[in-house]
Amino acid sequence: MGNEAENESSNDRYYAAGVNYQKGALQLVAVVDYVNEASTEGEQDDMMTINVGGNYDFGVAKVFAGAQYFKNADNPVGAMDTLNDGLYEFTGYKAEHTCDDAKGYAVTFGVSAPVMGGEFAFGGTYVDGEGTVLGPRVSQGLAVTDALKHDFKAWNLGAYYTYNLSNQTYVYAIGGYTDMEASSTDGVGGFESASFGFGLVHSF
Repeated sequence: MGNEAENESSNDRYYAAGVNYQKGALQLVAVVDYVNEASTEGEQDDMMTINVGGNYDFGVAKVFAGAQYFKNADNPVGAMDTLNDGLYEFTGYKAEHTCDDAKGYAVTFGVSAPVMGGEFAFGGTYVDGEGTVLGPRVSQGLAVTDALKHDFKAWNLGAYYTYNLSNQTYVYAIGGYTDMEASSTDGVGGFESASFGFGLVHSF
């Protein structure tokens, strides 16, 4: 009945529904979640995501795929905070901001398979959307609240490999790359990130 103890119009209300189907090597899932925004919070639009995905085990490899549509998200998508900060370098916006109407879609894929006695997995994601950043902006030497409409795109790739040395010990290696960009009539901002790691895990 809301995010507070009492059922009042000042509460956000969240609900979701999902379905899962599995037959043999095939598994499918669909989930819809929705937030009914508090009616006393101005003109905020209700939030919604629609998610579908599945996987199929071919025996030699398992393939995964999924998609999401999001509308009026009140939280920055992924690392959108960092991405918007890069955009501010061109627009004069400051770090204090909100992004409460992001909408767009995302798709993801992946595959895992046994390789050389271990387990290898590889996957990627692509996001495309638009939103409005609200926050203070320096205009003619004065800080004013302004709105910046922008488009954003992002993609990333990642992979990992694990190998069991025993029932209690395994080694792993991971790597990933991310590229994000936001653009508006005032400029373009973005960032790239690459990472790599390896390690050993032992269970006592």
